[in-house]
Amino acid sequence: CPTRALTMTNEFELADSTRKDLIYTKDQLLAGLTEGMVDSPHAIHPGTDEQDYYRGLVTEAAPGTVRQAAVSRGEPAVVDSEPVAPAEGAPAAPAPAASPAASAGSAAKPGQEGQG
Repeated sequence: CPTRALTMTNEFELADSTRKDLIYTKDQLLAGLTEGMVDSPHAIHPGTDEQDYYRGLVTEAAPGTVRQAAVSRGEPAVVDSEPVAPAEGAPAAPAPAASPAASAGSAAKPGQEGQG
């Protein structure tokens, strides 16, 4: 690296006179919550974990979750919203995953191919 590239000038965007002043804590980096925002961590549906979410097994909000308006999509901002109620006829909990053992019992056993 050329030495001239390391020369600091008065033209810089993020600089300070001490190294300590350049180290930011989590609290300094996080933006504050504005009105209508829900603090994290958000509730996970009872009886599930984060893997269930990625498998598509969680189909509704956790009980007591307050619906947030999608202001970026033109929905009006909601203040003091009621908790989200499960849809009528919707299951109260996520659907159970099919176990590999259950599906293995219906598979053809070796040596039985073509028999029927």
